[in-house]
Amino acid sequence: MNPRPENRPEDFRLRLLALDIDDTLTGSDHTISAANVAAIAEARAAGVEVILITGRRYKGSAERFAVQLGLGALTYCYCGASANRPDGVVDEHRPLPFNLALDIARFAHDRSLPMQAYMDDVIYGEPSVGERGRLLEGLGLLSAANTIVPDLAAFFTDQGRPPTQLVPLGAEAVEAVREKFGALSAGEDAGPGTEYGPLQLYLHDPGTMLVRMTILKGGVNKGETLARHCRRFGFLRSETAALGDSAMDAPMLAFAARGVAMSTAPDWVKAHASAVAPAGDDAAAVVIRRLLGGQQGNPARSPE
Repeated sequence: MNPRPENRPEDFRLRLLALDIDDTLTGSDHTISAANVAAIAEARAAGVEVILITGRRYKGSAERFAVQLGLGALTYCYCGASANRPDGVVDEHRPLPFNLALDIARFAHDRSLPMQAYMDDVIYGEPSVGERGRLLEGLGLLSAANTIVPDLAAFFTDQGRPPTQLVPLGAEAVEAVREKFGALSAGEDAGPGTEYGPLQLYLHDPGTMLVRMTILKGGVNKGETLARHCRRFGFLRSETAALGDSAMDAPMLAFAARGVAMSTAPDWVKAHASAVAPAGDDAAAVVIRRLLGGQQGNPARSPE
């Protein structure tokens, strides 16, 4: 990735703010605090375009946060594999390569490995996904499959198109799929300027019974999504800021002129940022107001 653009604090003028949702905007109660809502409204009133770039699906998920915040720009879901307009119309869609999606689905099916597939914001799964999916849903970590199908690969073939993402569930499924297909991914911190493989893999909750992995099209990551938005709508990289907390956010934090990691982010994710936010459910509000304040308390020079 190209080096972060250098500009003095007094020269920085925020025009585009990219935000993750979970554990960035939302707090311990999984809602956006009043302070964070107010700070985003202040940013928009100051002429800043605010976009959400999330790993969530749109319908019934990222959608409700975009509506709550009154955002008029695109909302990027699945790390940018789907760009959604405020009216719900999909503006851009970058699904998995069809043949690779079939290969992964057949591999999991033949071994009875639980895996979910997301298509049109509906979650599909084979019977093997049921128990583990319900466990994750009960813990608020993942939605259970809306629709059970006998064979995901056969379903994709019948539909004549691939899913947006695949999610193997559990250590056995994750390790088997990663061993078989992991060499096709550029790595979790890949961002703009990387030579991408055909897949992008993200590991969640490793070492726990909740371990799972997101599989997206290669080159679909939050950093590339932010870069694409800048090119399409005429923003300079030097005018951007981003807030996030997880592996999925690392490329976005590295790309933005002001990339701010939340205090709960892993150390390696913080290393991709230019600053670290203070702790607390209102941390996003603190950061946004500092960004709007120009050189006064700008978080690019004032990490925790």
